[in-house]
This record gives sequence, C-alpha cells and structure tokens, in this order.
Amino acid sequence: MSEEETKTFTSYTLELKDTSDLLDQFQLCLEAYLENPSHSGNAVTCAMLAWHTLEWHLWDICASKDLFLIERKNALDEHKCLWFIKDIAEGTKHGRDLDKKKRLVFSHRVQNGEFGPDFGEGFLIDDIFLTEEDGATYRMSEIVRETEHFLSSAIGSKCSDSPRS
Repeated sequence: MSEEETKTFTSYTLELKDTSDLLDQFQLCLEAYLENPSHSGNAVTCAMLAWHTLEWHLWDICASKDLFLIERKNALDEHKCLWFIKDIAEGTKHGRDLDKKKRLVFSHRVQNGEFGPDFGEGFLIDDIFLTEEDGATYRMSEIVRETEHFLSSAIGSKCSDSPRS
C-alpha cells in the first residue's frame, strides 16, 4: 500500500495498518475469551474478528474478487472451524436474513462450570457448545483455537508476499 492508501485506510480502521495488526487484536480477544469461555459476548467478538481477519488476509493475497471468492470457499472447505466462525460473524450482521440452507450452526448452549446433575459426572467445564442440524456438537473454545492456528499459519507465511503491498 502506498503511504496515501495507508493513511486513507487507517482513517477507517482506527490505526490498524494491516492484516497482522487485526490478527493481533483477534489474539488479544481470544485470550480474554479463553479466560471465561462461557462468555457469549467475547465469543461473538472473537468470531467477528476472526472472520474479518480471514477476509483481510484473502484480500491481501488475491488480485481479484473472483479469486477472493474461490480462496474463501477453499478455506471454508478445508477448515470446518471457519464455517462456525462465518455463521456467528454473519449472524451478528445479517440476523434473520441468513440463508438457513447454508448455515452450519443449528443451535447452541452455554455451559457454566458446575457439578453435573449426577455427582458422579464430575465437574462440567465452562464453554459454549455449537450444534449442527445432525446433532454433532463442538466446543466454541476449540473452534476459535483452531481458527487462530489456521490464521496465524496463513498470515505468517503469506502476508509478506502480498500482491497488494
């Protein structure tokens, strides 16, 4: 980016200069969320930051909108965690207008750490559980960790080679 483009860009992004700056913010949010993994607000904020970080990264490496869309689809197809992140991030933006045929998250439940109904079950951990329509259930804390690992690997290896720099 030229100096003028950077100045214009950062006037909209409040001094976040590039994708690695946004990744840093996602990682800070992730740390806060993992301290209290049943906190829905932090989980949603993590998902939004992760989704935006992925899209910023793809714009960094893609020379056209068509290539951006192809690469986004490839990332989603290769990393299921990104589907959950996408659903939550787009759900905060579009709400009821989401295409229900394309979403992965069917329902969720928040579990606060406590002993299970049967004392023999032991202590239940804090987390948010996301469920697909087929009943498969995933922990939000694991989804955001997997997403962070993917983004850190992708951005660390490709941002410096950006055709848009």
